[in-house]
This record gives sequence, structure tokens and C-alpha cells, in this order.
Amino acid sequence: MDPWNEDHSFSLIKSTFLIAFMSIIWTLILRGKLLQPKFKHEKVIIEYIMIVFIAILTLSTVFSADIYTSVVGAWTRHEGYLTWLGYLSVFYFFYRLINYNDFSPEKLMKNLFVVSAVISIYGILQHFDYDFISLIVPWESPTSSIAFFDNPNFYGTYLVLTMGIGMGFYLKVTGKKPLLFYGIVLTLMTSVLLYTNTRSAWIGLAIVALFYTFTIVKQYKLWKKWVVLLLAMGIMAVGINASEGNRYLGKIFITIEESGDLLDDGLTGHEGSSRLIIWQKDLTILDDYFWIGSGVDTHAIVFPATPDELEKYFNNRTIMVDKAHNEYLQIAVTLGIPALLIYLMLLLLIYRKAINALKIAENNQILIILKLLAIITGYLVQALFNISVVSVAPIFWMLLGIIYGYSTYIQVNYLKLHN
Repeated sequence: MDPWNEDHSFSLIKSTFLIAFMSIIWTLILRGKLLQPKFKHEKVIIEYIMIVFIAILTLSTVFSADIYTSVVGAWTRHEGYLTWLGYLSVFYFFYRLINYNDFSPEKLMKNLFVVSAVISIYGILQHFDYDFISLIVPWESPTSSIAFFDNPNFYGTYLVLTMGIGMGFYLKVTGKKPLLFYGIVLTLMTSVLLYTNTRSAWIGLAIVALFYTFTIVKQYKLWKKWVVLLLAMGIMAVGINASEGNRYLGKIFITIEESGDLLDDGLTGHEGSSRLIIWQKDLTILDDYFWIGSGVDTHAIVFPATPDELEKYFNNRTIMVDKAHNEYLQIAVTLGIPALLIYLMLLLLIYRKAINALKIAENNQILIILKLLAIITGYLVQALFNISVVSVAPIFWMLLGIIYGYSTYIQVNYLKLHN
């Protein structure tokens, strides 16, 4: 947000756009131009929860270890107070402003997938050093695909969301041409997912695939094409891994080996690309920042590691460990334990709303809700090992708003019909 510094990351651009978008929409709402009437049969519990969360965000910012950082966000991350307000606003807009009689969640998700497919072409070219926009930043591997996301981990998270959307459409379509389109594009996107080198994203997509597998257990007609897709994606992954000297499968073996070492020898701190030492250190300061955290996006300021420890675990005595590499632990440290509990409560209410809507939804409505649940679940699982970033998080919060608003729409229409 500071025009006088040297930060030209995509995060700065996207956070600026998000804040501007939020400001314009709220201006229109306050002028009475956009807000939909309250759902007649809908309680506003989730809105009270959002108000409490915003109150904690505000207190965390006011009493932050660094107020400026908390307001605008850490350098290159830009996930400060204003950005968090943007996330919550996106959720609220898609829950309260959208008229689901006219709005098609499927059309929006289809557009997201198509855009992601185009971006994937650029990601693949990056891997082979055809980066015609020269976006690879100095601290990243020149063969890791980042597309327009500053970091391969962030791009991997984005692919979990968009490939999850594509899988849902693949299962739904019946025509030969759309089936081939989704199948071929998803298989190609598997390559760029590997090229991100992001294990958390691989786990997230595996969770999405597992979710879909459980949903079609009794739909025998879908088994064949689902198996074909998984085989095609698997063959692509195996082929790429073999062509690059077991580079990707090797990372999986390292993860398994590290898990075994935990049982045999205990923690060393180097596990998970040194994530475990970050988690260990963060757990030691939770008591100090229990109620309102250290301040929004101030992880780098309060992370309790000495220069010798930074050298030992990160090979850099001056590195800034600006994120916890676990979204939930990040919230606990920077916003406080109450904020984490409220965030989890928000997610629980969204899941409960969606599950209740499933009980009364009709055919296509069921498919939309299941697709959204699969994608959201995949994101939440990968968040155990990754971080929230402004390049991707608005899409996640948008999907949360859509599933909550759409599920509410289904319930309200059901009640009207049966009254």
C-alpha cells in the first residue's frame, strides 16, 4: 500500500484492488443501492459472528506490535486489517447482495476454471524457462511455476480451488466434447500443479478427489469416467516425475520418511521444509498473545528465533519468517485464540447450513453444493501447511459466501413452497 517502497509484488496490486472494490461496494450499499432485503426466515447469527470478528481485528490492530504493519500488511504479503475487511466483505457481498433467483454459481465457477486453464499454460511455460513476462522472483527456483502469484505455494493453493471446480464439472457433463475438454485440461493442469513443487497443494487436491469419490459411491454410471480421469492425471504425474529424475515423487518419499523419523527419533525442526520449527516456536508465544494476538500480519515481528536458529533451520541469519505456514496457527498468533475460535465457528455454521440445504435440495442444487463443499474442504486441509494470501483468499471467501447464500436461498424457497 506504500507507493514509495520497492514492493512491486502481485500481492500489492491485488490487495489494492480488493480494498478499492470493497470501498466502492460499501459506498453503494450505504446509499441504499445494492443491499438485498433480509431473508425473511433467516437468522443473522453469522452476521453477529462477523461483527465480533471485526471487533477483535480492530483491537488486534490498535494494540499491535506494529500498527502500520497491521493496517496495511507485511511487506510483499499485504494481508493487514484492510485486506481482512476485504475478505469479510467479499463473503458478505456474495451472501447478502446476490439474488440467487438470477445468479448462477455454476456460470461463475466455469469462468474461474477457464481463466485458470489459460493461466496454467503460462505456468507450464515458466517451468521450461519461457517466462516472457519475467515474473520469477529472485528467491524462487527458476523451474517452479508461480504464474501471477509471487510464490509457487500460492499458485498451488489456487490450483486446488480451480481444479476442484473442473473435477466437479467433469463429473456432471454428459456430452463427449465437454467431457474431453474438462478431462484434457485437468490432465494438463496436473502437470503445472506438480511444477509448483507444493506438497500441501497436492494433499489438498487429493482431499478434493477423495470427497468427490465418496459422493459418487452409489452413482455407478459415474465410476468409469471418474476412474479414467484419475488414471489420466496419474499417468501425467508419473510421466513428468520420471522425466525429471524422480523429483516430485522424491518429495513425497521425503515427507513419509520425515513422518517415520518423528516416531523413531522425535522432532528435529527441519521437517516439512522447516515448518515444524516455526510451529514449535509459535506455540511457545501463544500465551503471550492469547486474547488479541500480536497484531494483524505481524508474525515476522514477534517470531521468537535467534540469528543462530535462523541460520540452522533456514540457512539465513536475517530471514523474516513472516507467516506460520499454518493458517490456523497464524490466526492464533497474530489475532488471538478467540479470533481463531470465531473463525472456526464461522466455518462450522457454513458447513451446517450447506448440509441442511442438501437435505431439501433438488438435483442440480445438490451438485452445486457438493462441488462447493469439496473445493472448500480441500482448501481448508491444505491450509494446515500453507498460508492465506491476498492472491487467492478472496476466491476462497467468495466461495464461502456463495455456498452460504445459495444454501439459504434453497431453504427459504423450500419454506415458502411448503407454507
